[in-house]
Amino acid sequence: MPEIPGMNEKSPKTREFLRTILVACAIFAEVALIARAADVPIPIDVTVCDLVRRPLDFENKHIRIQGKARFFFEMEALVDDNCPADNRISGMIWLDFDESPYKILKYNRGWSWMDYVRAVDAGELKGEGPSVAWQTASVVAPLGPDKIAAFFQALKKRRGRKVDKDVFVTIVGRFDFAEGGLLVYAQDKKFTYANGFGHINGYSRRIVIESIELAKK
Repeated sequence: MPEIPGMNEKSPKTREFLRTILVACAIFAEVALIARAADVPIPIDVTVCDLVRRPLDFENKHIRIQGKARFFFEMEALVDDNCPADNRISGMIWLDFDESPYKILKYNRGWSWMDYVRAVDAGELKGEGPSVAWQTASVVAPLGPDKIAAFFQALKKRRGRKVDKDVFVTIVGRFDFAEGGLLVYAQDKKFTYANGFGHINGYSRRIVIESIELAKK
């Protein structure tokens, strides 16, 4: 590095220059952290009954929820017997650990299957797709395979001590609602039709999980 005239490691001018640089770096780092925090949505505290009874109030929003979860073969869902829903899997909300198969970039609500077929036949589902009022999906921070594996390992240990198969969990993630039919533009840049999530698309509601913890019981 070339020397700066009048400056060396021990001179007051050098020390002051370095101190200024360090202060500027600290300020820049703090501003960057504030900007990053501003991009992260603050989760809304909700209950299962909120999501069952008023789904459109919370769809595409980040939520924090505590409730009873059921993990069986081909079932990963929140359950609440006090909240029957008007969907095919009454009162259950699918828990999506990897957002498959709909990694949504944007969507439009109010599509029937026949609307989707007509659009395909008409060649409308190419490029940017039809001119409709698109809703941009709120970005989700992936849970990651290590955290998923750690959760299910903890779940296995918990069940080893309990007869009851349901467990209480705290979840943060994005709530999606498919009832009414969605035209979806996914991350693979393809258009798909969604009228449900989870196993055989049997759930009109899902939470794309960003964090999940077992309740300390």
